[in-house]
Amino acid sequence: MFNNFNAEQARKNVESNQYTYERMLREILTNTESASRMRFRMSSSSYEDTAENQEILSQVVKELKNRGFGVVLNQVGERIFVEVSF
Repeated sequence: MFNNFNAEQARKNVESNQYTYERMLREILTNTESASRMRFRMSSSSYEDTAENQEILSQVVKELKNRGFGVVLNQVGERIFVEVSF
């Protein structure tokens, strides 16, 4: 079965840029699981560099480390990249 994600949903995602701890953790875990299925040893996700996102990321990083993942945050311009290794 294919994913039914479309351009309209993508536009709505961009417009609703509010992140929660649950959403950010879910996205990073989904990316990491997908990467592992493709036989990669790391995944990368990026988020806008805002005070709110930094606060949420600190909690997400703690949870990821509790699950045994290695996590590195890299700030590039106005983005924060989350690299998860396993």
